[in-house]
Order: sequence, then C-alpha cells, then structure tokens
Amino acid sequence: MAIRRALRTLSHWLIRQGIGPSHRGTVQIVIAEVLNNVAEHAYRGTRAGPVTLLICICGAGLAVHVSDRGAPMPGGQLPDCSAPDGPGAEAMNEGGYGLLLIRTLTRDLCYTRNGTCNNLRFLLPLLGDPRE
Repeated sequence: MAIRRALRTLSHWLIRQGIGPSHRGTVQIVIAEVLNNVAEHAYRGTRAGPVTLLICICGAGLAVHVSDRGAPMPGGQLPDCSAPDGPGAEAMNEGGYGLLLIRTLTRDLCYTRNGTCNNLRFLLPLLGDPRE
C-alpha cells in the first residue's frame, strides 16, 4: 500500500511539473520497479523499512536517488542482467525483468552501500517534449 501511495503522490507531482502522460508512465514504471525491488529483496524476510525517494528536474530529465536500510546488493553491486535469448526464452517465468527494465529506461545507474544504507541513483531522460 505504501508503494501505491508513493506512486500516486509521484503522479500528482509530475503533473504539477508539466510532465506529460507518456513521460509520466515511464517514470512511474521505473519507480514502481525500484520500490518493488526494495520491498522484495532489500527488506525480504523482515518488516518493511524506510525508503527515501528524492527526485529533481535536472536538464532534460529527472535525477533520482532512492535509499533504504535493507540488505545490501549481493556482492555489493548491481547484478548483471540481460534479456533472455535463444531457445526456451519464452518459457522463462514472469519475474526477473525489473532490473533489465530499469537499466533500459535510465541512464547513469549507480548503486552504492554506505554503512547500513543502500543508495541507488540514476537519471530518467525526458526525451522530446516532456509535456507529451
């Protein structure tokens, strides 16, 4: 429910900033995937914890910083991911595409762990007219 509320608040903010429907959709997809990954992986097996979402308009895009106090990324870095390819790709289960989607739709994706805090930073380009 907290993720839904955050996305609803984000949608209203994007509208107030003059961001059009297609760009809003992309932003919401990426932020939803990030927040769902935090809930599913960083806070897995524990009670939900705090998540901070900071977004600002930066040039031709949105600069985004998401932080949480959940478990660190395995190996201290974002996992490699690629789209399934070849025989059997269509048989893959539905999950596992979130990070691929995030990587595809963002630029300058960067993960760091500072003490007990995960930090994910990226740029969401708003190509073309952002009012579209």
